[in-house]
Amino acid sequence: MEPSSNKPIQVLVAADRVDTRELSSHLPPEWALKRCSIAELLERHIGSEAFPSDMLLVDTAGAAALPIAKRLADCGEAVQAIFLLSENELATFRWAIALNPALGNPLAIEASLPDASIAATLRETYEADRYDKAMRAAVDGINRAVEIRNEIALAKVQRQRATDRYLANLLAQIPDPIVSTDLSGAVISWNDAAASVFRSDIEAAIGRRFASFFDAAAAARLDAHFETISTRSEPLHDELILPDQDAHFDVRFTRTLNAAGHAEGVLIIMRDITAVRVAQNKLEAQARELERSNADLEQFAYVAAHDLKEPLRTVGSYSQLLVRRFRDAAGPDVEDFANYISRGVHRMNDLLDDLLDYSRIGANQAKFTPVNLSRALVQVMDNLRSAIDQSGAKISYEELPTVPADFGQLVRVFQNLISNAIKFRRDATGILPICRQPMAR
Repeated sequence: MEPSSNKPIQVLVAADRVDTRELSSHLPPEWALKRCSIAELLERHIGSEAFPSDMLLVDTAGAAALPIAKRLADCGEAVQAIFLLSENELATFRWAIALNPALGNPLAIEASLPDASIAATLRETYEADRYDKAMRAAVDGINRAVEIRNEIALAKVQRQRATDRYLANLLAQIPDPIVSTDLSGAVISWNDAAASVFRSDIEAAIGRRFASFFDAAAAARLDAHFETISTRSEPLHDELILPDQDAHFDVRFTRTLNAAGHAEGVLIIMRDITAVRVAQNKLEAQARELERSNADLEQFAYVAAHDLKEPLRTVGSYSQLLVRRFRDAAGPDVEDFANYISRGVHRMNDLLDDLLDYSRIGANQAKFTPVNLSRALVQVMDNLRSAIDQSGAKISYEELPTVPADFGQLVRVFQNLISNAIKFRRDATGILPICRQPMAR
């Protein structure tokens, strides 16, 4: 493998004696050799700020080799060192290096090798060291990338766990039961409120059909909901009752989607409406009771008013009979008193008529039919003939239209209007214009 850079490769050769080896001729041109003594190596180069070469070739006796190797290791020199030793010293040096990791990992070869072999060893060692450093750098880069990826993944997991804890705490605080199921309706999870309502912890509920907590009719409806929910984008609503608790719940079913947008489950949110249903049932019961009470009251008013009219007629008849029979013997006061009684009887009779009318209105809904207003007015004038004659009132009207109405109630309206007009008239005779021109239909 040839060097990939034009930068000269520096080789420092340290020897105990004058070096006579001819290595340059066996090395590429970009390799540069520099020579120094062992003493100079120890004093100037090892431990300096920058080691002056890429390779170190040490040609010395075995006794000095180990201290030099130790010195290189202690100073943390990254230079690759090769020791030239005699055959006898070579084995001892290698054993010492193998048994003592603190001496580093220097290479030792026989000093008796030809210069070409030593030069070849220098080149192979350099290339191997460069390859090893490149591989270590690549491995370090890969390890760092893996560490960064693991750190990112760990951060995501930690954030997800924090989010899960937050959601779990949030769900635990929600008072409404919340249940998560798969598309078939099997329970996956639920919150504390659901565990309290269904009286079962989550471990016992997982895998159990949600419909199994309800009666047969509700379970059948729930099974139908789960069959259709996966294809619905809109939520489903139902009202469910827990039989053993008589608790009413408004239940909302919503499908959940995965990252691909496909339905993967169902979220069930339940709202306890038991208090609302109890209040509603109570109001309905009160309404029925009030309706019954009103019907009884209307019936009583009708019967009472009808029964009281007979005694009134008797009182009125006998008061008139007394006046005719004893007018001359008793004097004028008797007639006045009898008139007072008669007027009181008439007023009482009017009140009973009003009570009867009220009871009929409450008991029967008005049925609108075409009613000719002129006909209703004629009926009113016949009813009030006595009052009209006594007051001298004159009523004028033209042809009136036909309108949809209840004939009896319309008669009572006209009768009350005309009666009040007569009652609160001035002393002079009045003309009551009912309608000067036809009303618009």
